[in-house]
Amino acid sequence: MPRGNEIPVRVRSEIVALHNAGKGYKLISKTLQIPHSTVRNIVIKWKRFNTVATLSRKRKYEERTNWEILDEVSRRIHTENWIFLFTLTAKQRGITETLI
Repeated sequence: MPRGNEIPVRVRSEIVALHNAGKGYKLISKTLQIPHSTVRNIVIKWKRFNTVATLSRKRKYEERTNWEILDEVSRRIHTENWIFLFTLTAKQRGITETLI
């Protein structure tokens, strides 16, 4: 499902190409009639992820996953985080170390 007012990949690729050619954010925004903050965000995303495609958003964890984490922690209080991470990843939950 596309997001509202999404800029096409073709235009985002053109923004990156103009930036690589040495053009500034303001010149690119005036040329393509896109806000300069949007141009800046597209270039920053390209530098960070090396892609102009739309990336998926972080999902909120299911209520069941939260209960599983609390259950694991309450059963084994003196266990290190990586063991919890390994156990919950084995159950194929989208758990990251920052969540624990």
